[in-house]
Amino acid sequence: MKVNLNDMDGRQGAHDLQLTYAGRAIAVEVKLVVDPQHRAANSKSGQLGYTRQPDLTYSWTVHLAQEQSWKPALVRIPSLLTELEGREATPRTAHHFWQHDADLFSEFDRLGIDSVFCTLPTDKHPPG
Repeated sequence: MKVNLNDMDGRQGAHDLQLTYAGRAIAVEVKLVVDPQHRAANSKSGQLGYTRQPDLTYSWTVHLAQEQSWKPALVRIPSLLTELEGREATPRTAHHFWQHDADLFSEFDRLGIDSVFCTLPTDKHPPG
């Protein structure tokens, strides 16, 4: 059996792999399989929606650990993001916050915040 990667550029409609077996070519589409906890966390995240935060410069995404209670993190996240921006976090550096401040990293860890990143705001996703 021979396996070739087919879709390296995320082309719309292209299958991911091409298997060749016994002279036949087979197109394969790879799908992500996730456990029920991950699906529930993703559903909860979708329900929270987008929160505008006028004192922020960037549009932020925060990833929370699925086994953690979200309520304490949701209360603290706006001020943590303001702190990150106050420490001059940018889209290029925000995900490296833990390299610059051990106390901030400890708080993120305690709240179950796995990662953060930001982008320049758009009309659809203003600062928040």
